[in-house]
Amino acid sequence: MPSYSEGLPNAACEAISCGLPLIISDVCDNKILVDKLNGYLFDPYNPKDIAEKIISFCKKNNEEKNIMSKNRRIRAENLFDENNYINNHLKIISSI
Repeated sequence: MPSYSEGLPNAACEAISCGLPLIISDVCDNKILVDKLNGYLFDPYNPKDIAEKIISFCKKNNEEKNIMSKNRRIRAENLFDENNYINNHLKIISSI
């Protein structure tokens, strides 16, 4: 998902919720969605970096891809859990 600027793209949130591969620009809040275990961030201004990340993913065997898929789903469950969401917002509000 190449982009020069994104807030928090719905398509990326939906992808990790489904355990799908996420290879996305390293801009704005995309770091929240991706870590070393579940996807790839790339420099959108560097075509070589984009290509390297795609190739790196394609070289993974099925077992590695399945592990990444499970990690993406776990990441989504933690990020989008209703209780976590509410508790994090309450922390912000109570600090004001």
